[in-house]
Amino acid sequence: MDDPYRFIIIDSDEVNRFVSCKAIMLASRETTIQSFSCPVKGMEYLKNAGDRLGKGRTIIFISSDLPQMKAWDFIEEFQTLDIAVKSKTGVYILGNKLNVNDKDFAARFPFVKGFVKMPLSRQLVTDCVISM
Repeated sequence: MDDPYRFIIIDSDEVNRFVSCKAIMLASRETTIQSFSCPVKGMEYLKNAGDRLGKGRTIIFISSDLPQMKAWDFIEEFQTLDIAVKSKTGVYILGNKLNVNDKDFAARFPFVKGFVKMPLSRQLVTDCVISM
């Protein structure tokens, strides 16, 4: 996998965050991973990231089931970020199930690249990078 890619994981479940980090490290050893249990903190990071995101691409894996801010609320707020951030960022929704309404909603946002079934694996990470 060609770097530089950076990854952001937003999931309230500590075990899922750990598994996701390990899958990313297996797929790309030379990468940066930011992990957040709280989607509000993840959004604050993105709002303040500015040049810290650098030249590479960013992939966000966000759980569909979060207590403080639902993934869809996060996506709607992400839509308001600077075009420089959105243009080099892809968002993948992590979940155990997908309903048709979710797929229709996601289609409205070009930066939402798809849905990924949990748990995240090395192959799923590689597939997401290829599709970016």
